[in-house]
Amino acid sequence: MHGDLNGLRSIVKSVKDSDSILIFLGDYIDRGPSQVEVFAGLLNLALRFSENIILLRGNHEPPIGLEPFPHDYPYVLRERFGGLAEKLYELSSEAFNKLVLFAIARGEAILVHGGPPTHFEEMEVDEMFSCTDKLPRMDIVEEILWNDPFENVINLKYDIETSPKTICNYCPNKCLRTFITSCITSLGKYSRGVT
Repeated sequence: MHGDLNGLRSIVKSVKDSDSILIFLGDYIDRGPSQVEVFAGLLNLALRFSENIILLRGNHEPPIGLEPFPHDYPYVLRERFGGLAEKLYELSSEAFNKLVLFAIARGEAILVHGGPPTHFEEMEVDEMFSCTDKLPRMDIVEEILWNDPFENVINLKYDIETSPKTICNYCPNKCLRTFITSCITSLGKYSRGVT
């Protein structure tokens, strides 16, 4: 979304069925003109319609130490709210930490902002799918938020190589058939999601 309030309004208006579930794939802030309104609006929707709205964490909703560049959200807060900016960013960071890294749709598709991690332990897999405040190892979080799931592609920012095959190894007993990410456009079983 990157602060695109008109885009968010368009998505919400397009929902015809009150039973629909909307899964947003991250990157709500930074760059856009209405990043505060988009993030606040999404949090409001998620609180009001908790059964129908799922917010994933993107690389622009960073844990401390994984801030993207540019990351102008703190400056926008300072510009708009002055002395309250630091507290608002602290509250925003708490909200970022509540966002999930993955969603599984109908037991067939996995949705993530970036790509699958290149390595993991069974315990970390369970942690990533649980709804707790505890994050898995930071290197795993970094890859989930930043990896691009192409064969033989290296993430230039972090020098990480990953591939779609990783997802098959990632959840062998979950029968997942589709991988949806916000970071690529591809035909077939790997799809770009709407963020």
